[in-house]
Amino acid sequence: MGSLLVLAFTVVYVIVMWKALPDTIPIHFNLQGESDGWGSPGTLFILPLITAGLWLGMTVLEKYPHTFNYLHLTRENMRFQYENMLMQVNVMKNFIVVFFCCLTWVIVKSAADGGLNRGFLPVMIGGIGGTFGIIGFFLVRSLRKGEKT
Repeated sequence: MGSLLVLAFTVVYVIVMWKALPDTIPIHFNLQGESDGWGSPGTLFILPLITAGLWLGMTVLEKYPHTFNYLHLTRENMRFQYENMLMQVNVMKNFIVVFFCCLTWVIVKSAADGGLNRGFLPVMIGGIGGTFGIIGFFLVRSLRKGEKT
């Protein structure tokens, strides 16, 4: 539920900042944080829409842990593996919401400040690193439990 509040605040932030935005805003950045792609301010609502779709899809996915693929699944560790996977999907779902909202914030700030934002690269590195970190953490946890049975 907290991730939905983050998403709602992001949409409110875009609406509040709307008048401060120029007619064209940066929508793509190179590794130096410079904009190399431009679009209309309306494109700012694409990321929250994608985020809401991902959140909804992953929420539905959480209802069917028995359909996921597992390594070393046995009757003895089935409950742990299902709970572990549900936790992974939930953590990933919330991380994705926060990541996409940070990305939206960076784009709005870049547009309001004139197109250069040094915050883009750390947000992207954090997003990629966080994704691999979450997957790795839950994979190791799953494998350790699978080996014990």
